[in-house]
Amino acid sequence: FFRGMLGFLVAPLAPGLGYALLLMLTGTSVGADGLRFFLVFSALTGYPIAIVFGAPAYTFLQRRGWNGPLVYLAVGSVLGGLLFKPVLAFYFAGRRGFSEGLVHLFDLDHLWGFAMGALSGLLFWLIARPKVDRA
Repeated sequence: FFRGMLGFLVAPLAPGLGYALLLMLTGTSVGADGLRFFLVFSALTGYPIAIVFGAPAYTFLQRRGWNGPLVYLAVGSVLGGLLFKPVLAFYFAGRRGFSEGLVHLFDLDHLWGFAMGALSGLLFWLIARPKVDRA
């Protein structure tokens, strides 16, 4: 139980930290304010997604006995790919106007959503380590 809760606390932050790390590795200065932004954005978007979609998916996967890392990687990827674009569009529409939100709804950022969802799913699996044998 504790590992599952820890996984639900940590995994939703992975996309923001992953993106910040990617920027730093490519030589872009993120700074404390940028890192704080990515963490807050990940928390504000990741935790609701984890509660609304992740928890039911986890329960479903546990009941089916589908507990391998590839399953969690795939489910995380699908959730990230499907939900990243609407969240990003909503964010930009609120900050810069509706037309800016629409622009972000139709660009290629959804590939980032698949990748970060996969990272979150795999990180959750590494922390929670769902039981393979259901007794």
